[in-house]
Amino acid sequence: MNDDITCDDHNECTTDICDSDKGCVYTSVNCDDNNACTDDYCDSYGCYHSDVTCCDGDACTQDSCDPQTGCSYVYIWCDDEDECTHDWCDPQYGCFTTNVFCEDWNACTEDSCDEGCHFETIDCNDNDECTDDWCDYFLGCQNTPTGCDDLDACTEDSCDCETGCVHKTVDCDDEDECTDEICDAQSGCVYTTVVCDDYDECTLDHCDVEEGCKTIDVVCDDYNECTENSCDPDEGCIYKSIDCNDHNACTSDNCDSTFGCTHKDVICIDDDACSTESCDPETGCASHTISCDDGDACTVDGCCAETGCTHYDIDCNDSNPCTVDSCDPETGCYYEQYECVPENSCETTYCCQYQGCVSEEFDCDDYDVCTIDSCNPNGPTDEPCVHELVDCDDDNVCTDDYCSPSVGCMHNELTCDDYTGCSYTYCDPKEGLSL
Repeated sequence: MNDDITCDDHNECTTDICDSDKGCVYTSVNCDDNNACTDDYCDSYGCYHSDVTCCDGDACTQDSCDPQTGCSYVYIWCDDEDECTHDWCDPQYGCFTTNVFCEDWNACTEDSCDEGCHFETIDCNDNDECTDDWCDYFLGCQNTPTGCDDLDACTEDSCDCETGCVHKTVDCDDEDECTDEICDAQSGCVYTTVVCDDYDECTLDHCDVEEGCKTIDVVCDDYNECTENSCDPDEGCIYKSIDCNDHNACTSDNCDSTFGCTHKDVICIDDDACSTESCDPETGCASHTISCDDGDACTVDGCCAETGCTHYDIDCNDSNPCTVDSCDPETGCYYEQYECVPENSCETTYCCQYQGCVSEEFDCDDYDVCTIDSCNPNGPTDEPCVHELVDCDDDNVCTDDYCSPSVGCMHNELTCDDYTGCSYTYCDPKEGLSL
């Protein structure tokens, strides 16, 4: 009587049959599903197909898996093709876009961004010759009325929009030879009737409208240059002090008996270091405020009457520990990002506006249960992580030991068949195959 041999090895990963010539035959099950996006393996329960994780931890790549080729990582293109923005990608957070700042802080330019920054000087000309057109760096266009008043009553002052100020001389001629016409700079035309009194003991006078007075003057000379010599009709010669006023507010007028009128220049001093002094013949001394602008955007300009111009440094502190605060004489305050340097390769650092530099431990987890993950403080800064393979040896010669990335160490029993079909074989954990 022959007993049938049972060839079931109780292993779902083999196909068990009995061959009349060879005896029991165990063929490994093929678990390959021809999908590069799965990890295929077999354990005591049969085939397993776990999805491959295609994540490179970089927010600047698009991660995907193709069943034919496996994982792929394509870099994201963050350029928005706008010259008026700064475009960049952060490996942790992805694409960032910030606007270009085109402000030059000059009220005399029109600032804009079109394929890059543009600063166009504005035109302050109002095409009116009766205004003074200029531009103030802080206030912009200024159009102030032109002062055409020459403070002379002997001129008619006006302004022509095309040619500017016009000063037309007043005509005081009344075409009467019996009047004296003069023009006073303060009061205007003055008409004085010519006195041709024939009761004047000093003259034989008459007046003709066309020719004027006919007189024979008495010579009344006192040899004093400060008097005007004349003859009184009743009393005779009269010596009247002459008027030395030259109508110039910038001179001090006096008279010398030998030389006559003298006109000494007035000295204009106001003891103010913040002004310069000048003298106008019409109005006299005048003070003009000096400009203390030193052309340095890093100073506040002022003036002290005792010492003159003052220039104090401006405060550029923005109270942000993440910036290095500086000042440029051309543009003023500017702020550069502070760089936080890690103490070792296992730290990453960033700067917080309220705390300053902040350090975080480097994450070395490779999500592989078949490795022991650690960080080497003295390793390279771009890859300080160390991944050592797990030892799956169970000291049993009857098992096939390996590590699965998804579940860890695996110990599959070895098949100890001698393929004679005529004997029972087994495996001793210490010695191996036994008959």
